[in-house]
Amino acid sequence: MSQFDDAPFDVCTDKGTYDAISLCPEDSCSKRKQYVTSVASLLTDRGIYIITSCNWTGEEIEQQFEPYFVHRASIPATPTFQFGGKTGQTVSTLVLQKNTDISVHDMTHNQL
Repeated sequence: MSQFDDAPFDVCTDKGTYDAISLCPEDSCSKRKQYVTSVASLLTDRGIYIITSCNWTGEEIEQQFEPYFVHRASIPATPTFQFGGKTGQTVSTLVLQKNTDISVHDMTHNQL
């Protein structure tokens, strides 16, 4: 386990770590899943996780962090751009909250 086993946090932030793991050439899918469960295990019940990504849309982040987290808010990024009649942005920042319906035991044993 980690050095933080006895010290859960109310808030964790990420600006680039998940993106870096996502670019790993060797089995990035399982490494992303392991990262999600690790972050969830570091948080208190109802703890908050704030993630900023340049590689994933908000919708993709939500999907990848389910069922361990629920979406609470999106933080608008500037600047935005417009292409083909749609407005978008190159950065996604989401506020997620730990799902209290998932136990630490389930997280550490991947029983979902």
